[in-house]
Amino acid sequence: MLKFFIEIKNRFFLIFMTLVSLFVTIYFYKEVLLFIIIKPNSFYNIIKTVPYYIFTDITDILFIYIELEIFVCSQVLLIILIYHSFIFFSDSLFINEYRFCKSLFKTIIISWIIASFFSVNYAIPLSWNFFFSFQELLIEKNLINFYFEAKITEYLKFYTSLYFIFWLYSQILAFFFFFLYNSKKKNIKKLRKIFYFFFFLLSTLATPDVINQLLSSIFFILTYEFFFLLILCKTNIIFLYNKIKVTN
Repeated sequence: MLKFFIEIKNRFFLIFMTLVSLFVTIYFYKEVLLFIIIKPNSFYNIIKTVPYYIFTDITDILFIYIELEIFVCSQVLLIILIYHSFIFFSDSLFINEYRFCKSLFKTIIISWIIASFFSVNYAIPLSWNFFFSFQELLIEKNLINFYFEAKITEYLKFYTSLYFIFWLYSQILAFFFFFLYNSKKKNIKKLRKIFYFFFFLLSTLATPDVINQLLSSIFFILTYEFFFLLILCKTNIIFLYNKIKVTN
């Protein structure tokens, strides 16, 4: 028992030292990180000017850097905790359980990387274009002039909120398709009914935006059916392979 407590203590020490070193490293590259976060703002790319943001408190810039460090460290901390938990409990797992948890951990990492890439390069710039599209018609007709001056604290809040929403949905989809892929054929059909039930239930409770609901419905249903077809092909191929192997 003492051995396990020592291992837990050592792992917490490693996690703590990793976070401290990461915090210090991010502090020395805080300007680069701030530029990376500001870069997806397509508004300044459209008007071809150097990005500028206002701040109304003398401590805003300091708190911006602190929030950036927390933003990065929280994600790294989550991955490190999952990794150390997996390594700590790996000796008590069976081979199938170990492979299952290992595949799940890989799925989390891959989905996190993909979600980060698409949110930074596509979701956030598209969201800027969407919100700024409401004023383009008025400006083109010279009816009303709008002058946008972004506050750096509000922009960071918008960026992190949109990033975590996109990241959360990607993790939910990754978990769902992972368990769907590792389920048996009978369970897949049951999950299919549950998926459509909750999907239509959420559609009725959501805001009555017909176009967005239609586009999202088509995307999720086609994605689900693609995975469903892929899993059926996988099970049939495995069944035929085992049948040929037995006959030979």
